[in-house]
This record gives sequence, C-alpha cells and structure tokens, in this order.
Amino acid sequence: MRAIQWPATFKPVDIEKFDGESDPKTWLSNYAITVRAANGNNDIMATYFSVMMSRQAQNWLESLPASSINCWEDLCTAFVQYYQAACLGPKTRWDLGSVTQRPSESLLTTSKGTLLTVIRLRKLMTGM
Repeated sequence: MRAIQWPATFKPVDIEKFDGESDPKTWLSNYAITVRAANGNNDIMATYFSVMMSRQAQNWLESLPASSINCWEDLCTAFVQYYQAACLGPKTRWDLGSVTQRPSESLLTTSKGTLLTVIRLRKLMTGM
C-alpha cells in the first residue's frame, strides 16, 4: 500500500472489530459506510482495516503473501473469500466447493472451516 494522507477530521465511530465469525460482507459494508462518513477513501479503508481486526483476523491478514493486496478491492475480495465459509448462516453447495486450503494455513484450520460448512449444509438440506 502506498503512503496516504489522513484527513484531519478522520475519527470513525461505532465500528465493531471483525471477530472472524460475523458475515464478512455485512461487516465490510458497515465498515465502509463508517469510514466514508469520517471522510475516508479506499486507501484509508485499506490502511485502517487492520486496526479493526480481532487478533485472529490480524493473523490472517499478516499471513497473506507479500504483494498480494494492491488496493482496497483486492483486500475485500481476499477477506470475503476467506471468511465467508466460516460465517454463520445458510450455506450452499457452492460455499462448500469454494473452501480451499491456503498455502500458509494449517490443515486443522481448513478442516474446521470445512466441517462447520458441511454441518450447516446438512442442516439446511434436511430442514433442521
């Protein structure tokens, strides 16, 4: 990320840290609205993003390959792809098919996310 100019009035309020379990799309939407309301832009959203992560989410962010994130859109895409399968809510066969193990991710972490997705998918299919 390049150096950015912080607005003198930048003071976002009422943003909950991302806990790794919330719906990432919903969280990103709320985050973007709040940062923009505080006079932020895409560069500021990308830079301030790590401040709003739980320790677990910061670990994910720090494990991304060097130069894999070049802009806010790259960060959003990687974030949603990683956390969407683990968030609570109805799942589809597509969600299960999109689960992949990252090179820096342990098999246990991948398996946990996949198992939770399978359980939710079975409940959805059986109407439980």
